[in-house]
Amino acid sequence: MAFARLDIHRRNRGERTLVTLAGDIGTATTPLLRAAVEQCLLDGVTVIDIDMTTVGSCDARGLGGLRSASTRSSPVP
Repeated sequence: MAFARLDIHRRNRGERTLVTLAGDIGTATTPLLRAAVEQCLLDGVTVIDIDMTTVGSCDARGLGGLRSASTRSSPVP
């Protein structure tokens, strides 16, 4: 059985951050994505850009993680 892998790289640009993902987003790796976004928010980042150019696959759980990240990082009117 192959293990899923997700590499996460973060580049800070003031209050904006670029998170680059490489690998697969699924059941085993979604917690890594959530933790990365959570850390950005704890660090006071106001805008999080996520680059998925090198993501090989993203299952329903991964999409849920991305949706959750979007909801948590969106400003409340």
